[in-house]
Amino acid sequence: MKRTKPRKPRTIRQPMMATTRDNLALELRLGVEALVGAPSAETYNQLVLMTATFDNAGAQSESLSAAQAVLTAICERYDAGQPVTVAADEAEALRAAVDGLDQALAKVPHNVFRAAQVITRQNFAAARAGAPA
Repeated sequence: MKRTKPRKPRTIRQPMMATTRDNLALELRLGVEALVGAPSAETYNQLVLMTATFDNAGAQSESLSAAQAVLTAICERYDAGQPVTVAADEAEALRAAVDGLDQALAKVPHNVFRAAQVITRQNFAAARAGAPA
């Protein structure tokens, strides 16, 4: 019997090496500490970029939702004309979310995460290009 559907190539799911996972987890932790220690629009955008990458990679977890909720609250204050600030409870929630994201990161294949990074950066670059200066 002849095949009627075209063949779809399989995507190889490369496991993430421990050192790569540790480096990404450290980058995420440092991003949170940078936002807490020196809140600014730049440190906020870096952390949003990281969480968006997790989301695009399919690392769904309650921790990701919690981190995104805190970042949304910070953004809403900034949009209302207040400076970028992180309250003590928000800092604690972000730190707790990072612990959960560390565990979720171990389940994401390396090639899927890298592809999500590229897509996320392209989306952010396109959004910045379209945004008024």
